[in-house]
Amino acid sequence: MKSNNKIIHGCLTIFANEPTLLQFPVPENGLAIIGDLHGDAFCLLKAFEFYGFPPNIAYLFLGDFLDRGPMQNEVLLFILLMKLRWPEYVYVLRGNHELYDVTKYDFKNQKLLSGKLKTKKTDTKSCSTDYNNPFIFIYINQLFDYLPLAAIVSDYFFFCHAGVSQWMTCRANIANIPRPTDLNNMKILEGCIVTDILWSDPKSNQELPFELSERGCCYSFNQEALHAVLRALNVHMLIRGHQIIPEGILDNFGDGSCITVHTATREAAGYNAC
Repeated sequence: MKSNNKIIHGCLTIFANEPTLLQFPVPENGLAIIGDLHGDAFCLLKAFEFYGFPPNIAYLFLGDFLDRGPMQNEVLLFILLMKLRWPEYVYVLRGNHELYDVTKYDFKNQKLLSGKLKTKKTDTKSCSTDYNNPFIFIYINQLFDYLPLAAIVSDYFFFCHAGVSQWMTCRANIANIPRPTDLNNMKILEGCIVTDILWSDPKSNQELPFELSERGCCYSFNQEALHAVLRALNVHMLIRGHQIIPEGILDNFGDGSCITVHTATREAAGYNAC
């Protein structure tokens, strides 16, 4: 549909004009943080019911809108429409599930719901036919390549999808990463930082500051490592998503330096099938 194409290309233009590292003060009316959604439209709407809509409050999304859940298409389009309507009140960061190598397994073949909520397989359509555009998957991934990677708010909070990197020695290391962000066509150091931003995890029982992660593509970090990077960035707290937290929020190290936010419910996001 032409309207969907306009939404995607309109948002791509907005994201392309934003910096890789967002830096702004806490908005006067507050900032709501939305963690992983994974196609959970119900929890997204619940958040708006609780916090309200811009401009009465600003929103920062920590990535991972897609995969696993039943309403990935609806969640993505809703967030993009919000960005178009309130570009100065809606901030959207990239997650690891906004990478082509991840979306090609689930989102690309997502049976998108059209019209009313339906449960029978015969009532759903494939990604391309639902949008009436065989190139829509490519367009969406091009948009993802322009999403900002991190945000520093009020020189106190550092926001990103997953975590910090041992190569974050200053803010410029992040701010100077060029976009579109293509991990297959980047300088090695920049690629390492991007990978850690999108994939890394805090580990409280880890001896070395940074160790190769069990995920196989990044480094995990302990409390000591996090504090060192926070000092280098001149901030005090990391707020991230990336991990399933049944309670919705977790103080990873118990000292308030690393907070994980997870917005989707287990049932709605389909984790029981993972």
